[in-house]
Amino acid sequence: MIFKIASVELLEHIPDNQTISVQAAGENWTYTKKPGMLYIVARAVTADVPNGNGDRFSEPELRKAYKTFIGKGVFVNHASSDIEKKRGLILDAKWAENGNDKYVKCLLEINADAFPELARMIKSGHTTDLSMGCSVKYSTCSICNHKAASVNLYCGHIKHHKGSIYNGLPVFEDNHDIEFIELSIVSKAADSTAKVLEVLARKKGLDLQQVLQKAAADPMYADSLINNSDDSIERVVIKAIKRANQIRGTK
Repeated sequence: MIFKIASVELLEHIPDNQTISVQAAGENWTYTKKPGMLYIVARAVTADVPNGNGDRFSEPELRKAYKTFIGKGVFVNHASSDIEKKRGLILDAKWAENGNDKYVKCLLEINADAFPELARMIKSGHTTDLSMGCSVKYSTCSICNHKAASVNLYCGHIKHHKGSIYNGLPVFEDNHDIEFIELSIVSKAADSTAKVLEVLARKKGLDLQQVLQKAAADPMYADSLINNSDDSIERVVIKAIKRANQIRGTK
């Protein structure tokens, strides 16, 4: 399965501090838009498939735990031990299914004003991978079903063969009683499906022609577009419309 960042297009300016509801990545998301923030939807973790680190999260365990993502921080490369390195917040989490593909989606709020280069990398598609951090009360071995509540209690299969094949069988930990503690933006994720799914920069509903028509008719709306557009070309177009209105008004 392939996931891509959706293109960010100028459709309608959303006033800051307004609660809005938008469709993105197949779900309805409601949040309060804050100034200087970037909003993205990301695939956080997949059920029933061992990741590159040799960890598996079953559907029953994920269904119990996925809401613990909400309110946790967004970091870079799991630097969650230092609160000063927090880059944003997880606003919401939803369970998703597409046939046998079952996973968790999260709505993230990234501080684009404080971290403009990170925001630019996300919007341009140069940064797409995410990796979750969690704590578990215990895990069981996929080979012998040995239960371990700490790394010191791992069986030999997990200690020496985790993430590989043993007697023709994959060796992984099945994790239980999960609490998610963070999501990190990384260069390469252990879960190859953990990706940014969509960037939410504007409310959907109007096409570009409608936006231009509205800007031509409403100078205040044109001003809001100029002040909030991320695209210099968009600003030029809107400024040209505004200038044409001014010229027409003097005749």
